[in-house]
Amino acid sequence: MSPGGPAAACGAVGMIATPGRLSTQGILPNCWSLDIPGPLAWTVEDCAMILDSLFDSPLHTKTHRPSLHRSVGQPIVGLRIAVVDEPGPGFPDADPPLRKGFEQALKVLERLGAQLTRVKLPIPASECFAASRMIGPAETAAIHERELKEHADLMGFALRDKLMAGSLVRAVDYLAAQRLRRTVATGLEALMQDYDALVTFGTLHLPPRLGVEPEMTAFTIETMLTPFNLSGHPVMMQCNGFHKGLPLNWQIVGNRGDEATIIRVASAYENATAWRKKRAQP
Repeated sequence: MSPGGPAAACGAVGMIATPGRLSTQGILPNCWSLDIPGPLAWTVEDCAMILDSLFDSPLHTKTHRPSLHRSVGQPIVGLRIAVVDEPGPGFPDADPPLRKGFEQALKVLERLGAQLTRVKLPIPASECFAASRMIGPAETAAIHERELKEHADLMGFALRDKLMAGSLVRAVDYLAAQRLRRTVATGLEALMQDYDALVTFGTLHLPPRLGVEPEMTAFTIETMLTPFNLSGHPVMMQCNGFHKGLPLNWQIVGNRGDEATIIRVASAYENATAWRKKRAQP
């Protein structure tokens, strides 16, 4: 799992880098083609420092990259930012408090000098989720087939159900989902070429009540996270307000390999607001 969902639920900052930039060594595999690690922290600066440390780790075999921490506090005047303000057909609109927080956050970016343009996803978020629902469970079942056969009684219901469902995915459906994934990636790559970053909703619902299954399911399924997980773009989930003690959220998406601009936009927004002085209330 990426840190996006947990960050949205907790009012924290969660980020995934461009796939391949961080090693997955030592991480329990879940879905080999979609597993993307990343930090979960309280501030944008924390995320930048953690990523800098991980990029320079002996486990990271790529060449040395400029410090992301240097992007913290940099102005965003003139940056071209695409705005995706709806998920497309198949998913509901964002909850009203999330919509209000999103629009107010956009005004902050405009006040800071960013140039915003409203755009649409090339593939609806619901279709992206449908593709991931074929890819994820099938790969998880392949990875953990032995555990399912030998220790199914030790698994929780949700995990056991996922592995059993993944075992039934047909090869033709898995391959069709991977082809759709490539279409999503190509479409988003073409869209992002004209912009320095993109902002959109993270989850479409407020954090759910623990144990209330319909709320928990909607919170994890009806999101804007999947398109960018499929496409391989770096993403940061950031708190952009609170509603009755519950955190609001949005995503900042960067071009592949450009985590620095995400850090730049997110830290500018964070410094212009007071949300890091507050904590979510249960």
